[in-house]
Formats: sequence, C-alpha cells, structure tokens
Amino acid sequence: MLSWFLKYRLIRIQARANPRREDERFVHAALEKAGFLPARASLYFAWRTALATTIVAVLLSSAAVSYAYASDDVLPRTPLYSIRQTVEDVAEQMVPQNLKSRIQAQNVERRIKEAHLLVAKKQPLPAFHRQLLLRPERVSSTRALALETMRQKREGIKQAQASSTQALKK
Repeated sequence: MLSWFLKYRLIRIQARANPRREDERFVHAALEKAGFLPARASLYFAWRTALATTIVAVLLSSAAVSYAYASDDVLPRTPLYSIRQTVEDVAEQMVPQNLKSRIQAQNVERRIKEAHLLVAKKQPLPAFHRQLLLRPERVSSTRALALETMRQKREGIKQAQASSTQALKK
C-alpha cells in the first residue's frame, strides 16, 4: 500500500497543472521502490544494446555483400545483383592503374559465366549478357586487349626497375 505521505504528494501533483520536477522524481522513485513501476534501465544498458545491435547489423550487411560478390547464384534480376555490381565498381576504382585491366577482364569473364548460367536456367538475358554471347569475338578481343595491356605494363615496370638498378650500380 501507498504511504500517507506519498498519497499526499500525489494529490498535490494532481492539483497542479505543472508539477515541480523534484516532486515528479520523488514520486517516480517511490513508485519504483514500492514495486509499482519497473526500475529504469541504466544508460550503460542502453548503450550496450545499441552497440550490440549495430555490430549485428554490420555483420549481417557484410555477410550479404560477401555472398553477393562471391556466389554464382547471384544473377541479374536477383535483389543482390546490384550489390555485386557496386562492389565490382568499387574494386575497379580502388586498384592501381596497372591492375585495372585485370579486374576488367575478370568482370567480363564473370558476365560470360552469368550469361551461360542464365541460358542453362532458361531465364531471359539482359542486353549486355546477350551481346556477350552473340559476339564472342568482341569479348575475346576485349580479353586479349586487357591481357596485352597488362603484359605491356608489366614489361614497362620491369624495364624501369632494371634501369633504376643499373643507375644505382653506377
């Protein structure tokens, strides 16, 4: 049961339109102590819950991105395909210039593989995939051009290293 003092305070609070902050705190603390209200969660608990939720969200999103990038089941017209393309674009932008052609060649290989999987599953082909399957000479020339560019850059790097080594020996 409520004590007479607590009842008196409640009546005073009810009588006023704007109760004092101290009165509200006192009443709230008394009601918590009496067991009528649950105890307030501490700030530590709130931060811990928010941190745990954030960690779970980051882990789930990174797992989804990893799956979208690595899985062969992610094909055009699936929800994760846009994530795959975004990751590929970011990867292409992040690598140094001498490796871009290799990444582009890998992306073309992946698109060809996707086109073959779509044909095997009897699903409609997007325009780019259809173009890859209908014009293989263009794909092979693109692949050959990318490989040739990589080879030339490698040779240029080796020549630059050799000339710098010779300059150091002199």
